[in-house]
Amino acid sequence: MKLQSWCAVLLSAVVLQAGATDLNNLRIGMDATYPPFESLNLAGQIVGFEADLAAALCKEMKAHCSLINQDWDGIIPGLMAKKYDVIMSSMTITAERAKVVSFTERYFRTPQRLIAAKGSPLRFTVEGMKGKRVGVQRGTTADMYLSKFWGPRGMDVVRYEDQDKAYADLVNGRLDASFQDELQVEAGFLKSEPGKGFAFVGPSINGDNAAEREVLGSGAGMAVRKEDKALLDKLNKAISAVRANGTFKKLSVQYFGRDIY
Repeated sequence: MKLQSWCAVLLSAVVLQAGATDLNNLRIGMDATYPPFESLNLAGQIVGFEADLAAALCKEMKAHCSLINQDWDGIIPGLMAKKYDVIMSSMTITAERAKVVSFTERYFRTPQRLIAAKGSPLRFTVEGMKGKRVGVQRGTTADMYLSKFWGPRGMDVVRYEDQDKAYADLVNGRLDASFQDELQVEAGFLKSEPGKGFAFVGPSINGDNAAEREVLGSGAGMAVRKEDKALLDKLNKAISAVRANGTFKKLSVQYFGRDIY
């Protein structure tokens, strides 16, 4: 083979190697505005249920992992741009998202639910929600659900960059209600000092029909790039391992008082 052909082969190999995901050193993207799943402590470190679970998974995979904070709106673009290798941020597995990324198996599931001020006459019905301002984090499953099923019925869906901003406006009376993951609000905001004056309104929303289930998805999974099949396999095996050895249940009980799988 001519020298120039050999050079071309070697160059291609280098390019492929440079673009491959290092399974021993993984970067995990999280939107750290979602306690108790993930948030920033006073030292600027990401802490919470998913941060601890990520550490347990990385231990199983014998990988060094670093957590990277990323706002929710840019979380899938950040993965595609190789800013990190995995999204682990309470991301619901949906058919629409699965067109772009590959999901692991589910590692927890949570319904969606409305909250409002205690004693509020608000009712989660078509008539009760007409003209009501309901806060939601932009681009989440909760946003997609309200946009499809409640916005057209007269609800005023108000979108926020992160969940904390929705809670702030709720506390300050600029919203009638907020709609989000039930687990997150139950273990986070409702147990906080600002959240003590608020409570659930209406039932848990799990998806009573095929149309709702298409939007609400099938639980939370980690997302990777389509080409990262080996990484996906390692993550799935690690999920199975931490469930089998009791680590997942221990963390679930620590943060939520029960197994959230």
